[in-house]
Amino acid sequence: MLNNYMIGIVDDDNTHVLDIKRVFARYGKINNINIDFQTFYRNEDNDYQQIISSVIETIRDQKVDCVIIDYKLVFVQETNRGADLINEIRDIVSEFPCIILTGRAEECIQEFKVDPDKIYVKRDFLAIATPKSDEMVKKILMNIDIVKQRKAVLQAEINTLKEQLREFDGDSNKIIEEIISLESKLAKYCVVGQTEIDKFYDSTALEKIVDLLDQANELLD
Repeated sequence: MLNNYMIGIVDDDNTHVLDIKRVFARYGKINNINIDFQTFYRNEDNDYQQIISSVIETIRDQKVDCVIIDYKLVFVQETNRGADLINEIRDIVSEFPCIILTGRAEECIQEFKVDPDKIYVKRDFLAIATPKSDEMVKKILMNIDIVKQRKAVLQAEINTLKEQLREFDGDSNKIIEEIISLESKLAKYCVVGQTEIDKFYDSTALEKIVDLLDQANELLD
């Protein structure tokens, strides 16, 4: 298990946010794990759409490793469901770790297409210092580890192919196809902005420009 985690918490009740933090903090302290938090909850100046935008932006920037979401979110006297937010997140990053906390797990599973293993009963999770609560936290952190490891492996494979592409003298189409395929897999776990292919050609073009400038300077000298 890794030693550093950033957990996002989406809830409309600050008391619940504090309870969730306590559960993670206790587990982290006992197991010598550093767990920090990014919280998203209601105040007088925000609404559900602002919360959604903030969560999505934070995920895009890779500032959180997982998001814990309350099933029923009430913002400005309007009730929304955490499963809706999960679906919006998965439209962007399909395998991003998301957990719903709910008091009605069966209703949540039936009403929305959310994996049952991503739905935790709130009273069990918040029962701090119990085996069931500890097991839930452990499972969340292990899932984060799996995602981080997969991202690292895919990125390493992409970097290796980029070096091959840089040194390759023949038809590079096969290498490019492999990079595109790996980036497609990587996009399941994080937002891929500028593709590695674009970065490669941008850097290659820059290197050529620098070479030309150096040659021009030599001629002037």
